[in-house]
Amino acid sequence: MPNPETATLSPPRRPRGAARAEVAERTRTFTELAHEVREKGLNDRTPWFYVAVGVGLVTALAGAIAGMVLLGGSWYQLLIAGALG
Repeated sequence: MPNPETATLSPPRRPRGAARAEVAERTRTFTELAHEVREKGLNDRTPWFYVAVGVGLVTALAGAIAGMVLLGGSWYQLLIAGALG
């Protein structure tokens, strides 16, 4: 078990030049990756996804409203209200 008097909480310090070089390397690799993603169109918006999500949300809301109307004054309405958040 390490001695608590000699244990340190922070990692050992590196020279400033090494830290700057590491940051520069990470920045360069991220920039290359971002360029490749843009080139391949992987981040392009897909309208069909938003249409599908919108249709799903409208359907769920319509089902919840229909459930509220059909259940009337029942305690089961609380389950639908909980699902709506």
